[in-house]
Amino acid sequence: MKKNDSLKDFHVGEMIRKVAHQKQISPKQIVSVLDGRYQENADKIFHCDDMCTLDVGHISYLLEHNLLEDISAEYLSHIPYEAPKHSHKLFILTLHLPSLRFTLNRYAGRSSILDNIDVGSYLKALAHQNGWSHKFLAGKLGCNESLISFYYAHPRMKIKRMIELSLALNHNFVAELFLSQMYIPPSLKQFDECAIIITDQDVQIFNPKDGEVMFDYILKVKEKNKET
Repeated sequence: MKKNDSLKDFHVGEMIRKVAHQKQISPKQIVSVLDGRYQENADKIFHCDDMCTLDVGHISYLLEHNLLEDISAEYLSHIPYEAPKHSHKLFILTLHLPSLRFTLNRYAGRSSILDNIDVGSYLKALAHQNGWSHKFLAGKLGCNESLISFYYAHPRMKIKRMIELSLALNHNFVAELFLSQMYIPPSLKQFDECAIIITDQDVQIFNPKDGEVMFDYILKVKEKNKET
């Protein structure tokens, strides 16, 4: 965990560059999810020390690596947060009955769900709930009270400012707003080959060369109501 004074070293572009280099993903591929921005100079994305949290979320889906989860763990791990328990789609397993051949595809996830997140409205509601005045928030953030009104009116916020806000209020806004909505399924690139065991109770998908890499699913059978 890093303290607020070390945010001077925060550089989201460098974080993106490291993951992109490791996964051999080009800058042009990365900026393709940013609504046409940076198209003329895609390499510029690696030089951005800060950017909108929403953009970082969309890039995370493209990279198949949750950068916001890394940021939360590095800077905000001391702030209590319990992730909601959801059932996530991981893979689509298709059986071709005539040949008895399986096709396993990774579920793409839904980055579009992030577009509905309204940071300003959430902050305003939280302030009302806790009795935080403009003066109180301005004092916590070291800014003018007019800037608090600006934050309330805007659905987007830079990631660095969101970290500062989280630290000042001891509330993990990154996790509460974004990580609670995100799930990036594991990549199939970790499998050289995959084995599948199906019983009447469960399905296991695993790498026969690495027993620790395994996904285990319980089959759920829904009984239909019989018409009388």
